[in-house]
Amino acid sequence: MSTALLDTGYLQLQVPDGWESSIETDTAVVRAPVTGGFRPNATAHTQAFHGSVARAATQGIAGALAALDKVHVLSCTLWPVPDTDGGRWIEYTYELQGTMLHLQQGLLLRRSLLTTFTAICRTSQLPVYEDHFAHLAGSLRFAAAATEPEGGPE
Repeated sequence: MSTALLDTGYLQLQVPDGWESSIETDTAVVRAPVTGGFRPNATAHTQAFHGSVARAATQGIAGALAALDKVHVLSCTLWPVPDTDGGRWIEYTYELQGTMLHLQQGLLLRRSLLTTFTAICRTSQLPVYEDHFAHLAGSLRFAAAATEPEGGPE
């Protein structure tokens, strides 16, 4: 399903065939092929975080409820990923300019660094892109000789 590897120096993601990838301001960005309308995409970003992954999930959900329109939290579950101090997987829908979007967000805590993986598409696009998003999230690895992102533990 994928051939390219996107490496931020700290994180690695396998990019699905035909998808574009880049690193923008320390964030890994992967975009589905252009087909018109909303372009499904995924991002991964790591930053310093002092607290538990449960706290990060609570803050993320509270932030979404405060900032977005017509938010419906669908689930918040454990996301067991090896070599981490814990993970959470959150899914919700929200409305943006009259379009219902589906967001999947994985939070991983590792050595006081929080990695946030976010995948988004129109709700109607989910059946087409859900497997791609699962593959991207499942391919997420911490680089063997990881370079700590800026603002990481000292």
